[in-house]
Parts: sequence; C-alpha cells; structure tokens
Amino acid sequence: MKAIDYISETAPYRELLFNKLQGMKTRCNQPSCTEYKNYGGRGIKICDEWNDSKYGFLNFYAWSLSQGFTEDLTIDRINVNGDYEPLNCRYVSAEEQINNKKSTVWIWKDNKPIQLLIYCRSNGINKNEYLKLRRKIIKRKISPMTLEPYPKYKHTKNILIDNREYLNTYCENKSLDYYTVYHIVNIIYPLAETIRRIELDLYITYFYHEPKERKKTPRISKKQENSIQDVPIYVDNTINLIDYCQYLQLNYRKTYEAIIKEFPYSSIIYLSREDVKEIILRTPNI
Repeated sequence: MKAIDYISETAPYRELLFNKLQGMKTRCNQPSCTEYKNYGGRGIKICDEWNDSKYGFLNFYAWSLSQGFTEDLTIDRINVNGDYEPLNCRYVSAEEQINNKKSTVWIWKDNKPIQLLIYCRSNGINKNEYLKLRRKIIKRKISPMTLEPYPKYKHTKNILIDNREYLNTYCENKSLDYYTVYHIVNIIYPLAETIRRIELDLYITYFYHEPKERKKTPRISKKQENSIQDVPIYVDNTINLIDYCQYLQLNYRKTYEAIIKEFPYSSIIYLSREDVKEIILRTPNI
C-alpha cells in the first residue's frame, strides 16, 4: 500500500499536497537534485513525522488541512535555517514567502509575529520610515516587540527553560544579549516560569538580530608598517641592518630593498660587511 493510498481519492488537495511533500523530500534527501545544495546540503531535514515512508503523507496531509491550506498558498519555513516540521512551517502567500529571508525583520503585533515590511505596507508607512524602523530594530535601539526603546530592567527573576536551565545561563552559552531575549520572553510568555526550548529558539530567530561587529584596525605609522614587514638582517652576525646603516649614513630602506632582491625567500639574513658593500656597489643611489 502506497503512502498516498491512506487518503481517500475524493479528499480535497490529495494529489497537490502529495506532490508538495515529494518535492520537499527531493530537495532535502536527494543530492542529485539541483536544489539540494540549498536545502539538504545546508543540513535542512524533514521531521520523522512527515518523512515516514508509510504514514508520513497522512500526517502531513492532516497538518496541512489544519493550517487552512488552499491552492494559492505555499509552504514556508518560518526559520529559514530550520527544518521542515510542524512548529517551523506554515502556509503563506507567494509574496509573504518571497519576503521571508535570512535578513527579514519580524515584529510582534496582535499576539503574533509579522514581517516588518508587511506591517508597514498595511499601515501606510512609507519606505524611508520602514528603513528607519528596520535599522533601529537591527541595532537594538527599539524593541521588535513594542517598537519602543528597550526598558531598563533593574530586577529580573530567573526563568527556567525546559525546567533545567535558567534563561541567563542560556543566553551566556549562546552569546545572546540577556535583556533583549528577556524582553522577547516577557512579552510572549508573561509571568511564565517554564519555556519550551524549541519555541524559544524559534522566537529568537524571529526577533533577535546579532549585532555586526566593526573591526577597528589600529593605525600605524609607515615606519612601523615597514618594520613589521621587514625580514631581520644582521651584519657580521650581531649588528642589526638599521644600526649599520645609521653608522655609515646609508639609506636604510634602499639598502634593505637591495638586499631582499638578492635573497627574496629568506626569513632571516646574515651578511658580512663585505657582502653589504658589494650589494651597495651594484645598486645606484644608496
């Protein structure tokens, strides 16, 4: 008996949903598929409940109807890096799916997550204001939960995750900003003491944006830059080339470059005074 045969032939959307599930399996399970690199190749899997060869389609079909599936909707993973599973999937319009990318900014309105772009469009907010809001949320100047500046929490109680780990420890282990996550938790789970880890992870992927670190390169003088790049050169085994050039009033940079041309692959160079004189004589303008 085939998986599709567990559903009556007269059931609505039977063939359509079966093909959707088969497409998901192809993208995630078959390396020969052209889209595999963007799905299975990135570690995205289908949950056992849907991937089961016998009852997988029955489970998927029941879930799809419970989500209000219609022909004009397409399946979408809420967390674009997450697996195909009931908690991480939903049915949305084609426009909503296109807007759900890694860079999508989500906010919390009417007790549910909504994309900031869709919220702004439906409320007549222009592009410039949308970009300002987006920038402020990403930089953590305002909360995606309230679109207001983050309140300052002086006292926060310990919140347990899965009855075994406190929220502050969870944030430390994942390098998350505690107050940002606490604000998310406090809005979604008011006064809750226990949070399912998988749900919390999912909400964090909605609303938490890792700050971009700007690497500041310290400025150094040209002299310091040259000395960092210079290969150590010693004259008569003991005299540094810089000191030797100062003693003879030679141009150190030109002398150094002339020696390097003679020994281009050396990590350290030892020369006699006679060797240096010969190199200088072969090199004009030193």
